[in-house]
Parts: sequence; C-alpha cells; structure tokens
Amino acid sequence: MTAEVLPSIRKTGGYGQLSPTAIGGIVEGILAKQLGETMKVITEQGQTIMALKKRIEAGHDPTQNVVTDWFTMHEILEKQRAHPKGRRGFSIKCSARLRRWCHHKKREGDVRPGKAPARYMFQWDAVRLWLGDEGHTIIKAHNDAITGQGVLRLVPQVKPKPAAARGRSQPPKRPNGPETKDMPA
Repeated sequence: MTAEVLPSIRKTGGYGQLSPTAIGGIVEGILAKQLGETMKVITEQGQTIMALKKRIEAGHDPTQNVVTDWFTMHEILEKQRAHPKGRRGFSIKCSARLRRWCHHKKREGDVRPGKAPARYMFQWDAVRLWLGDEGHTIIKAHNDAITGQGVLRLVPQVKPKPAAARGRSQPPKRPNGPETKDMPA
C-alpha cells in the first residue's frame, strides 16, 4: 500500500481512475458555477441596456433625427396618457400653463420655440417638475371630464334673507299729509 497508493496520491492528488460519470459530474459542477456568475453579469448588462434604450426612445426628436431631452406638449400629453379627445385645445392650454410655470419659476431656458409656428418645446427636467406641481392634476381633470368621471361638487343651498335682515333700509314712505294737487295759477 505504501509503495503504490501514497506515491500515487502525492503525484496525482488521488488514487485510481475516475469513472466518466464522476468526471462529468465534476465538469458539470464547475461549468454551472461559472455560467451562473456569467449569466448574472449578462442579466445586469441587459437591464442596463434596456434602461438606456428606454431613455433614448423617450428623448428621440423625430423632426431632427437626434436624441434630445426636449419635448412638445403633444408628446408630453401622449406620454402621460391624456385622453385624445379634445387634445389639441388641451395641448394649447397646457403649453400656456407650462410656459407661465417656467416663467414664474425662473426657468425660461427650459422653453424654446418649436419648428411649427406657435409651438414650443420643453426641457424634460422642467416638464417633470411641472407635472409634479400641477400637470398631473390638470391632465387627470381633463381625462375625468372626457370620460365622465368628473368630481361632483355639492354646495349648500343658501336661502335669501328678507330685506330687513340684510340691513337694507325700507323705501321711504309718503308723508301722511293732504295731497297736493295741481292748482291753476
């Protein structure tokens, strides 16, 4: 035993030959470990690529065929899923509101004229802030009005008070004296 087994263990790290099934199991284990780590890296890179793709698609300006962070109000309303019915007038209204908001917040640099006359483009950072301030509320009210889901406001009915209770004076009464008639002169 000492003449055959121990020198074999020292040379090869083991004694005897491994069966093909045992070798296959070892190789499979090593590959599974390596592939698991590689698949994790590939999955993370795929998620990063998809996030970048969405960002690029969100900023694509088809009129200039470049990627940009500038959007027209029509594009903003589409992204926010504003109801298409009455969108043209609503787009004009929202564009005016966003321009006023940018002026009030001293963000005039976030508004620029678009290619079409009387159309404007807005920088996405300003749009995001405007949506948080008032934009989402305006768009929700538009969608609710179009779909018939508006808010019903109940106002208590106030009965009118009599004239004396309102503090108004009564019209002056005629004096109780003899009536004067026109007499010939």
